[in-house]
Amino acid sequence: MENPNFPTDIMLDILSRLPVKSLCRFRCVSKSWRSLVTDPDFVKIHLNKAFENVEIFHQRRRLMFSDGSHRSLYSLDLDEFLNHNDAVHNYLDEKENDNDINTNDDDDEAVATELDYIYSEIPNNWVFMVFHCNGLLLCQLYNWEFYLVNPATRKSKKLPDIPSSSIAYYFDLFGFGFDHSTDDYKMVDLRYLKGGIMFIVYTLKTGSWREIQGRYPYKSDLMLHGILLSGGLHWLVNRVRGSSSVIISFDLAEEHVQEIPLPCDLVDAKGFKRKNHDLLVFKDRLFMYNFNGERFRKLSVSGFPIVTEVGIYLESLVSPNSCSGGC
Repeated sequence: MENPNFPTDIMLDILSRLPVKSLCRFRCVSKSWRSLVTDPDFVKIHLNKAFENVEIFHQRRRLMFSDGSHRSLYSLDLDEFLNHNDAVHNYLDEKENDNDINTNDDDDEAVATELDYIYSEIPNNWVFMVFHCNGLLLCQLYNWEFYLVNPATRKSKKLPDIPSSSIAYYFDLFGFGFDHSTDDYKMVDLRYLKGGIMFIVYTLKTGSWREIQGRYPYKSDLMLHGILLSGGLHWLVNRVRGSSSVIISFDLAEEHVQEIPLPCDLVDAKGFKRKNHDLLVFKDRLFMYNFNGERFRKLSVSGFPIVTEVGIYLESLVSPNSCSGGC
């Protein structure tokens, strides 16, 4: 799209800073605008702008959660949510000290938007688990169907069923991420077999599943799913022999597994055995924490006494239906 008043690079820079909602409206202006907004190169520029600019990154962050029934997904602005909870938390602290104060007005509450279109073709189902990467949500339903959804553009795609196995297995653990080497999104199924684990990988470009050759001598006793960091999916598992815990990383580009040493202060002569520990990512670093031993502050969403499947995602133009040039 050319504009006689602005050089193309300046126009692209301006547009790449706009919210997804505004850009989606521009698709109705003309064919050239629609072509620009859906162009894979511009989609990649728009996504990368959030990672280059902290202010834009914060503006595009959304909190996603399910209600207590698991039958609806909701989204709201993360900063509004945190600011409201800070105000409530401060109010409760001051009230505890018998200070005469008032809570914020209802107008200050963060408003949640129902992502109802996810259920338009699959009514009366449950969202059992949600993964996210670059604005895409991978939703696992209770009937074991998987949908790839972009909440900002309201586009979705049903994934093909996971291949069945002729070998008996206990359960599946999942992960979802982006392979920078091929500009492709991948869903990974870690299948826990008797005596070890195997991996099955779905790639968005091919639209198909592949079984990764080889078995790995690990097992898992908790239904905890893959944590994405630096192009790899990470799990805290146990070795089959000795049952000591270890972190494994499945590299999305190379599609192989490597071990990551545990923190030194957790390992003794007998090795570390996991008890109430899990992994999380904070500021691009992998952390291991004890979810029973740490102190947590309970956050609330107005109008929802129970929230589950909580996650934070980034609004983007990435399409769940095709993947080229970073989608």
